[in-house]
Amino acid sequence: MVESRERRFYWFKWVLVLYIVSFTAIFFSLVPLFFGYHLTVQENNELASTIPQKSLVIAKQFHQQPLKEGTIILLSTSSAREMTTIHRIEKITDQHQYIINIGTKDIPVLEPIAKKDILATYAYHLPFIGEVIELSKEYTVTIFAVCVLLYLYTYTWEEKEM
Repeated sequence: MVESRERRFYWFKWVLVLYIVSFTAIFFSLVPLFFGYHLTVQENNELASTIPQKSLVIAKQFHQQPLKEGTIILLSTSSAREMTTIHRIEKITDQHQYIINIGTKDIPVLEPIAKKDILATYAYHLPFIGEVIELSKEYTVTIFAVCVLLYLYTYTWEEKEM
């Protein structure tokens, strides 16, 4: 009886281990939030030379320090929903306006931005972690529910005697 219960518990243990490992990775990648950093996932491939697509980008808060051309910044795109985009400052005008490229490398579309729209400046990135975080956020509740059900099923199912 104990031996068959251990066999049934075998897969549950591995699912639980994978869940714990992914939760730990997510937790440690989100630690910068506690220290005032901004996190976002690199969606487009425009900054591919420096930041791979689906990387988790960590940016420090912008405290009105002077910016230079080429600085990577996070911008607020919508006030209703906290969305950010990553851009590079292409040019700084005499009026202290920042010009960014919202187009592609082949077809540039330059647009001025206000200093108030800059949320943060680039600090570092974790390659390909963004994809894991997006998948985990999407399926965390499902994985947790399956783990709980497997746990309950394993300990409540009794062997039938022959």
